Amino acid sequence: MNTRTNGDRRRHQTPLDELAAGRREPAAEAEIPKSADPEEPLAFANQEAVLLPPEVEIVDAVCLSIERQYFKPFKHPSLAFRFAIAVPEQFCELDLWMYTRETKSASIGSKLYAAAVVANNGRLLQKRQAITRKMFLHRMFRCKVRRAVSRSGKAYSVIDSLMEALTGPS
Repeated sequence: MNTRTNGDRRRHQTPLDELAAGRREPAAEAEIPKSADPEEPLAFANQEAVLLPPEVEIVDAVCLSIERQYFKPFKHPSLAFRFAIAVPEQFCELDLWMYTRETKSASIGSKLYAAAVVANNGRLLQKRQAITRKMFLHRMFRCKVRRAVSRSGKAYSVIDSLMEALTGPS
């Protein structure tokens, strides 16, 4: 069954039938966990994009939730952190989002690793230390805000990076 020419020294590797049957399909956007309850809402329509004035560059905000999303343009999973603004107080009813790429092992240069270092009170993470939701949820951070523009041309504000942890374990 080897169809390689005599000069090709690579081995012909074919998986055994039982191994091939046990293979999982590659990751796809359909792999995002789905709820069994058909009445559970997928999203809320009243969440509009928030645009802060240009003079607001830094906000203090509390992390409310972390959601897994699939980012179609680049075909990779991402994490969406939802923050409620606490300071400046005139924007306290608004939520801002921070998006990071989701990976099994975050490299030192990634946005997720940088956020985890801030959540760890500025201490670098140790090798193989897990980045967990507990590091972020219900903690207040000082955040740098930037403007983003949607494909339709509408401007909105997002959290670019975390600057320091204001509450939580020291």
